[in-house]
Amino acid sequence: MKKIIAILLVCFLAMSFVACGGGDEESNPTFSNTSNNESSKADTSKTESSKADSSAASSAAASSATSSEDPNAVQYTNKFISWGDYTETMRVNLRATDATSLRLSKINEPVVDKDNGVFTSAYGRTIESEGQDYANFAVAVFEYNHEKFSYLKTSFAKVGEADAKTAIPEDGFVVVVWKDNTDKINAIEAADDTKAFFPHGVTANNGLDAKIKAAKATPTMDGKIDAAEYGNVVWEIKPDNKLVSYVQFELNNYYATAEVYMTYDANNLYLGVIVDSPSHFNSCTEANKGDMYKFECIQFNLCAYGADSEYISENWDHVINATAANENMIRQYGFGVNNDGETLSHVWMPGGVTDGNYAAMCLRDDAAGKTYYEAVIGWDELGSEDKPFEAPVKGDEIGLSISINCGSDTSEFKNIFLRDGGGIIGLNDWTKIPTITLD
Repeated sequence: MKKIIAILLVCFLAMSFVACGGGDEESNPTFSNTSNNESSKADTSKTESSKADSSAASSAAASSATSSEDPNAVQYTNKFISWGDYTETMRVNLRATDATSLRLSKINEPVVDKDNGVFTSAYGRTIESEGQDYANFAVAVFEYNHEKFSYLKTSFAKVGEADAKTAIPEDGFVVVVWKDNTDKINAIEAADDTKAFFPHGVTANNGLDAKIKAAKATPTMDGKIDAAEYGNVVWEIKPDNKLVSYVQFELNNYYATAEVYMTYDANNLYLGVIVDSPSHFNSCTEANKGDMYKFECIQFNLCAYGADSEYISENWDHVINATAANENMIRQYGFGVNNDGETLSHVWMPGGVTDGNYAAMCLRDDAAGKTYYEAVIGWDELGSEDKPFEAPVKGDEIGLSISINCGSDTSEFKNIFLRDGGGIIGLNDWTKIPTITLD
């Protein structure tokens, strides 16, 4: 009898355990990448027309995650190197875990066992560090090639052959790869000059950083732009400027150039751009002005932070982390003049913005072959109630980038953009937005 009672008791307890949700089949909720969900909410520019694939969230997590079971696991950053032809290295949906990417654990820091690192000229003249002979690393050097508008491999040392005093190019970077990453090492070694390399989340060249002077008098939004109102030209957009990319144009058929002016006061940033181009076509109207990127216009990024800031370092990749746009720390505008002479303005980032404290006047002069873009943007465009932004003063840094868009009804749009995409083309890499110091 006691035996029967014991068996019944065991059965009762087992049934109670299952009913309460116990057992090996119970699992935690599916992992959700909040940043990727936020990204899908944001209105985007043409540079994001091809959405990240369904693995973006898990890939993003993998690119920076470490194993909780192995305390000696490599702690990867959210930054990576990719390779392919130029269009591949500038794709929107590139991820650190792609077969043609190398995850980075160290940025301008000495490497130890298992690290993959990158060194730019900000680190020094060579990759040399105390106690590191690089015997267990492959080392590759990349320099910017202006004819191909991309970074090309200029030297490679196999594992066991690397020189600890390998020089870091002024306009480029050095990548060191731990010996166990055989597939990555072989791919980098095999790359010829048809393969471009690109540093994502890493600033490789600061030559576009600039200072702008405070306005002596408030510029008038009349489409007339000159040094008297704005001061000296900040950027000359032309083919022989190594800080500008014409990669989307036919070789040596670089038919458009531009001059970019900027100034500021306590309330506003002022932008003036003169584009010299033989033809002008923009068929957009107020109803579809968000499509103006396909035609003649300018795209313009304004950021509350400089590229080297901690905030941008953490939130540089808009595809999987829309924090900067959602917190209104970065805004992307479009300004243009259509075929009827009407000025068009649009905000692509953050999404859902229909108006604001900004204005523009854009004019086309067919006889002179020039288009004039003039805009004023209030400092209060940046920031929000949850994350306020104080109007910058002399000595402060902001981020600012521009793309000169060329297109027509018969040809595919082309962009003249600042080096490495300028934070507008490709992955919307905010570390590529030049830092502007208010002088």
